[in-house]
Amino acid sequence: MGVRAGLALVAAAGVASAAVILALPRLAASRRVLRFRLGRWLSPRTSSRRAASEAWALVSACWLVRVVVVFLLLGALGVGYSFPLALLFLCAGAAGAALPVGPAGAAAQVGASGAALIAAGVEPSQALAVALSVAALGIITGGAIFLFAVAWRTGLSLVAARAAA
Repeated sequence: MGVRAGLALVAAAGVASAAVILALPRLAASRRVLRFRLGRWLSPRTSSRRAASEAWALVSACWLVRVVVVFLLLGALGVGYSFPLALLFLCAGAAGAALPVGPAGAAAQVGASGAALIAAGVEPSQALAVALSVAALGIITGGAIFLFAVAWRTGLSLVAARAAA
């Protein structure tokens, strides 16, 4: 029950922050708000509703993919298929990543995710295996995306150079 309450709190905070981001463009354009220093500072730094909606869609798709992957990994590694447990795992990892611990941030994320699984009743060795597997897959995926982006950008510059020649 405590896990569900925590996840509900995280969901409520996410919905509230999305509402603030969607309300900011209108609020920043208001003459009433522009009278204050904060309003004048906020106005040029606020994104449009369209840009905010696009960012929301991309972030939501990213989190949806992450939940599905962790859900499948939990099942594949013998913990069991559980969406609440996958959400708990990801939320604990995100909370661990938010800690200002510098280079040890990945370790804090793995530790927080593993601790959340242990608190949910998963055997410690299994919890550590899942946490390390997800971290390793994240690093490998990030590296692959980086290499793809470099190859894509290099290919575009080569095409532009050939077209110019």
